[in-house]
Amino acid sequence: MSRTPTSVLVVLAVVLALPLPLPAQIARMVGIVVDEQGDPIEGVTITVTCATKPEFRERLTTRKNGQFSINFRDPYLTYTFVVGKEGYQSFQQDIGGTSTEIMRPRFVLNKAEPAAAPPAEAALPEAPAGVASEAVTAYNAGVTALKAGDLQTARRQLEAALAADAGLAPARSALAGIYLDQRLFQEAVEMAESALALNAGDVDALKVAHEAYLAVGEREKAESASAALATLEDQASSATRSYNEGGAAYQAGDLDTALAKFREAARLNPGLHDAHHAVASLLAKRGDFAAAAEAAEKALALRPDDPRTLRIAYESYRALGQSERAQNALVALAAADPEMGAQGLLEQGNERFQAGDVEQAMLLLSSAVEIDPDLPKAHYLLGLCYLNSGRSSEAREHLETFLALAPDDAEAPAARDMLGYLQ
Repeated sequence: MSRTPTSVLVVLAVVLALPLPLPAQIARMVGIVVDEQGDPIEGVTITVTCATKPEFRERLTTRKNGQFSINFRDPYLTYTFVVGKEGYQSFQQDIGGTSTEIMRPRFVLNKAEPAAAPPAEAALPEAPAGVASEAVTAYNAGVTALKAGDLQTARRQLEAALAADAGLAPARSALAGIYLDQRLFQEAVEMAESALALNAGDVDALKVAHEAYLAVGEREKAESASAALATLEDQASSATRSYNEGGAAYQAGDLDTALAKFREAARLNPGLHDAHHAVASLLAKRGDFAAAAEAAEKALALRPDDPRTLRIAYESYRALGQSERAQNALVALAAADPEMGAQGLLEQGNERFQAGDVEQAMLLLSSAVEIDPDLPKAHYLLGLCYLNSGRSSEAREHLETFLALAPDDAEAPAARDMLGYLQ
């Protein structure tokens, strides 16, 4: 089994301290599964369980756009997501303390590596007579059961293999993985450590050790396992793992670690768009707009039409006073996501109007209503702009449109007064 944990980029945790029991709440998750290039993957199976509610089990499948959705009636519990599809590396991820708002996790799946020869025949030496032969037989049976998804039989056979030959490192590595799947985290730690004592270069044992250390709160040991993996994995795998660790740190509220991990992922795999985007997002949250713009540009070089990154670029350029770049980003944003782009044009048009730059405000607001003709505020501001410019017919047209769209808006009385004046 391949265990490559992925991340949830944005999950807001809300803890409510109330003297009375919490009322029933429902949280909604609308997630997406993408590949390393950021393209959505259809037909991914997602199984969701909850250790504190054994009766809870949901099986989901991603749609053509890579999306899935699920509701939680107990959003404060921790849920386990097992995500996989043939041809990709499966992974397991715990998400806890979920919000009652809509959550939008983004899971990344790596392509599976070419299948290797069955580990029993390839990894084990020719068995000597007696005990070792019994160990190999039990080990082979355990591997067969593991491939069939029968964890109980696999566990029983692998434990029998170790009883026959305690020095059988591949059996220890496989058994550590089963303990991890069964959420026996301390047992997984001990078994993975014993496998690594016999073979320090066992990548599967290191992956299990890394996840199990995180599960039991041994962060320093998890970092050590992560560093060891980095020397054995190819750069793309290391980048995805660092990105996943960044997502986990973000969930935990450790933004410094998250930023460091996302930066490491972007360095290891410059083609990993989501890593550059995550760096840009965190830097913008910190107010480091120059660095955020630089990271956003790297992300946009890979996916020029990503509205999330275009929004970061736009806001960063505005904060830096780079108006031409900001407008270029806004035009691109409007093309990629008309609703988001129109709103951005409206905001910037309002800003220019408040600053007294009526001509520039009219250009921005006209672009906004061209993209979305049903933006009441844009029509209202355009009416003011045209009124200030002495263009009565255009002012009347936009004010009337504003009132038709939002007759109960707070600005509606003022708009009626202006129309009365224009008549």
